[in-house]
Amino acid sequence: QGQYDRALERYQQALKIFRRVGDRWGEVLVLNFMGRVYRLQGRYDTALQQHQQALSIAQKLRDPWRESGALQATAR
Repeated sequence: QGQYDRALERYQQALKIFRRVGDRWGEVLVLNFMGRVYRLQGRYDTALQQHQQALSIAQKLRDPWRESGALQATAR
Protein backbone atom coordinates (compact mmCIF):
# COMPACT_ATOMS: atom_id res chain seq x y z
CA GLN A 1 0.00 0.00 0.00
CA GLY A 2 3.04 2.24 -0.14
CA GLN A 3 3.24 2.95 3.59
CA TYR A 4 6.95 2.21 3.68
CA ASP A 5 7.87 4.55 6.52
CA ARG A 6 5.16 3.11 8.72
CA ALA A 7 6.26 -0.43 7.90
CA LEU A 8 9.86 0.41 8.74
CA GLU A 9 8.80 1.89 12.09
CA ARG A 10 6.97 -1.31 12.97
CA TYR A 11 9.87 -3.47 11.84
CA GLN A 12 12.28 -1.37 13.95
CA GLN A 13 10.05 -1.95 16.97
CA ALA A 14 9.95 -5.68 16.27
CA LEU A 15 13.71 -5.79 15.79
CA LYS A 16 14.28 -4.14 19.17
CA ILE A 17 12.00 -6.68 20.83
CA PHE A 18 13.65 -9.65 19.14
CA ARG A 19 17.08 -8.36 20.16
CA ARG A 20 15.95 -7.71 23.72
CA VAL A 21 14.57 -11.23 24.16
CA GLY A 22 17.44 -12.83 22.24
CA ASP A 23 15.36 -14.22 19.39
CA ARG A 24 17.99 -14.38 16.65
CA TRP A 25 15.69 -16.19 14.21
CA GLY A 26 13.12 -13.42 14.53
CA GLU A 27 15.88 -10.90 14.02
CA VAL A 28 16.84 -12.52 10.70
CA LEU A 29 13.24 -12.49 9.55
CA VAL A 30 12.71 -8.83 10.38
CA LEU A 31 16.01 -7.74 8.85
CA ASN A 32 15.00 -9.40 5.58
CA PHE A 33 11.58 -7.73 5.70
CA MET A 34 13.24 -4.38 6.29
CA GLY A 35 15.58 -5.02 3.38
CA ARG A 36 12.60 -5.64 1.15
CA VAL A 37 10.98 -2.35 2.16
CA TYR A 38 14.21 -0.44 1.58
CA ARG A 39 14.50 -2.07 -1.84
CA LEU A 40 10.94 -1.03 -2.70
CA GLN A 41 11.91 2.52 -1.74
CA GLY A 42 14.90 2.37 -4.09
CA ARG A 43 17.34 2.48 -1.16
CA TYR A 44 19.41 -0.39 -2.48
CA ASP A 45 22.55 0.09 -0.37
CA THR A 46 20.52 0.12 2.83
CA ALA A 47 18.52 -2.90 1.66
CA LEU A 48 21.72 -4.80 0.97
CA GLN A 49 23.05 -3.96 4.45
CA GLN A 50 19.90 -5.39 6.05
CA HIS A 51 20.12 -8.60 4.03
CA GLN A 52 23.82 -8.97 4.79
CA GLN A 53 23.14 -8.61 8.52
CA ALA A 54 20.42 -11.26 8.21
CA LEU A 55 22.79 -13.55 6.31
CA SER A 56 25.52 -13.16 8.90
CA ILE A 57 23.19 -14.08 11.75
CA ALA A 58 21.70 -17.02 9.84
CA GLN A 59 25.21 -18.36 9.17
CA LYS A 60 26.09 -18.08 12.86
CA LEU A 61 22.90 -19.95 13.71
CA ARG A 62 23.73 -22.60 11.11
CA ASP A 63 20.25 -22.17 9.69
CA PRO A 64 20.38 -23.00 5.98
CA TRP A 65 16.71 -22.13 5.40
CA ARG A 66 17.08 -18.56 6.70
CA GLU A 67 20.51 -18.28 5.11
CA SER A 68 19.03 -19.13 1.71
CA GLY A 69 16.27 -16.56 2.27
CA ALA A 70 18.84 -13.85 2.96
CA LEU A 71 20.86 -14.87 -0.10
CA GLN A 72 17.78 -14.82 -2.32
CA ALA A 73 16.83 -11.38 -1.01
CA THR A 74 20.36 -10.13 -1.66
CA ALA A 75 20.20 -11.33 -5.26
CA ARG A 76 17.00 -9.44 -6.08
